[in-house]
Amino acid sequence: MKLTKQQLKQIIREELEGLLEVGGGTGRGGGSITPPVKNPQKEKQDRCSQLSRKKSKGEEFSEEDQKFFHENCRGTGPTGRNQ
Repeated sequence: MKLTKQQLKQIIREELEGLLEVGGGTGRGGGSITPPVKNPQKEKQDRCSQLSRKKSKGEEFSEEDQKFFHENCRGTGPTGRNQ
């Protein structure tokens, strides 16, 4: 299949526009190449929630999950009392 210069330019233009819309650009299409800011507290809460759901379903914890859950997720609940 042969492409003319004009067809090639059009394909490249469409691909670049698609990248900019999806987030691969540098500010012209709403995309950003900077990584999201990490929030360690939210990550900890998310993992605790995930492990709590796993526990309520009776699923097994890995050794790493058991240690994390015991050290980070068993503090105070919504009422402020120890769980």
